[in-house]
Amino acid sequence: MPPIAHYRLPAALLALALSASPTLAQQRPARPAAPAGAPAEPATPDRTTAQYGDWALTCLRPQGARERLCEMSQAFQDANQQPVAVLAFGRPAKDARFRLVLRVPPNVRVAQPAKLTLESDTALPFTLCNRQFCLVELELPDDTLSRTMRLRAAEQPARLTWRDAAGTELSLTVSARGFAAAWEAMQREGS
Repeated sequence: MPPIAHYRLPAALLALALSASPTLAQQRPARPAAPAGAPAEPATPDRTTAQYGDWALTCLRPQGARERLCEMSQAFQDANQQPVAVLAFGRPAKDARFRLVLRVPPNVRVAQPAKLTLESDTALPFTLCNRQFCLVELELPDDTLSRTMRLRAAEQPARLTWRDAAGTELSLTVSARGFAAAWEAMQREGS
């Protein structure tokens, strides 16, 4: 899948998780050497990825930025190992609220929001659709959703549903395995 940063999101937020794409996996061009007497750059890599159960944590330092942006994501594939959807959590800056981003194929009934079902349903209204995908970008007003996911046992998955253009319900199982560890690492590693 192509990165979504080109379509809507500011900075590099959540383009990371949608890196089930070879375009994001490509190496960044080498940075020019720092001028003599310039402060040394941090000794951490520009981009790191770690796997926590079924969740991937990806952090990057945008060119010229001091702080790292991190997000965690879970990618979903069909029986043919083709990408179907990506669910990601992250924030655009250290002091910003967390956001949830969901990316699904474009054949969506946008009038009906997707739903993330834990103990209750969380409506996920679609914010953008084009020929390649449909996107939900939702600012999380508080810690309730992430706390509920962190407290779930690995064998208690959540359910993600949406309807295609014909009205057929599509459903994915969102694993809780590794969510809490990835969330804690995201808090330590970056914004």
